[in-house]
Amino acid sequence: VHELPMGVAGLMIATIFALSFFFNDTGMNEIYTAVMNDFVERFFPGRNDGARQVRLARAGSVFWGIATTLLALYVPRLGIITIASRKVNQFFGGVLIGLFLLGMLSGRAGGRAALGAGLIGMAIVALVAQLTSASFLLYAPLGFLATMAAGFALSGLFAGPQADEVRGFHIARRRGGPLR
Repeated sequence: VHELPMGVAGLMIATIFALSFFFNDTGMNEIYTAVMNDFVERFFPGRNDGARQVRLARAGSVFWGIATTLLALYVPRLGIITIASRKVNQFFGGVLIGLFLLGMLSGRAGGRAALGAGLIGMAIVALVAQLTSASFLLYAPLGFLATMAAGFALSGLFAGPQADEVRGFHIARRRGGPLR
């Protein structure tokens, strides 16, 4: 910064701030859009006029802004940024892979079983992370195994999707039946 001509350093710093605001804003808009499409529109159909959507967008932006700020304040506790990103990826990655494979391998695991399995997998990984000195490299395999086991167990408790709803979305046996 000291080697740049006068004014250029300020422009570079202003550009970095502008880009960081742009990407942060884009991320919050993507999160809000997913919440609107996946939850609000689904559970409250027909009650979402333009004015209400704007109010929800503002409230959602404030909520996600506060949430990301609080998460950003926690980042220094994680250590070096490359290790911190690995910790976060290991923490969530195993559960996500478990949910993905649960949907592919089980023809009877529905939304409730998958949600319960994901929550159980996250809870187990969080408990291991907080209560033991296990390496963070074990979080992904642990989350994967916990999610898969819980998903197959819970799929027997909750009604699964109809066969025509999942046809083509999961791996089938050679004789054509879904894996159970």
